[in-house]
Amino acid sequence: MGKELYNDLVFLNEKIVEINSALFFPDNGNLFRYPASIIHIARTDTAGNLWFYVYQPWVSEDALQNHFPVTMDFFKKGKDFSIKVQGTAVIHQDKEKLEHVPQWMSSIQSKDFLLVSVKMCSAEYFDHNQETSVSFLQNLKASWNNWLYAMKPHYKYFNLTTLTS
Repeated sequence: MGKELYNDLVFLNEKIVEINSALFFPDNGNLFRYPASIIHIARTDTAGNLWFYVYQPWVSEDALQNHFPVTMDFFKKGKDFSIKVQGTAVIHQDKEKLEHVPQWMSSIQSKDFLLVSVKMCSAEYFDHNQETSVSFLQNLKASWNNWLYAMKPHYKYFNLTTLTS
């Protein structure tokens, strides 16, 4: 892994942990789809994985897919940034995988929850900070440009497909 990719991953992990919660949108084509959920990150790692628990749907374990694409939207009121992550989710149904989650998560390790890891493939970082203009003329010019060109907040795209497991 290159230094720039590693630095990008460290930056994303720090920001994701700072927000800590996300909307989890599974995109599996199975008849028994996972519902969209609000999740809380239990752990991130340097391989580009996000670990969390999700409430188990009402369907049997035999009907569940173990690998499927997902989108996760990280945002929190009061934070001046948001992150959109796309990746592949993996359901860990065997109990030995639960050892890799911090001890404080053991209170929710029950049959009603599934351990999920998402391998990040790409991420979009949106910085919503507005730079303040120094003078009235600069403020007027910035407002005109924002209206005319519909400028978006600061944006950075991260391609994480080159990460190895």
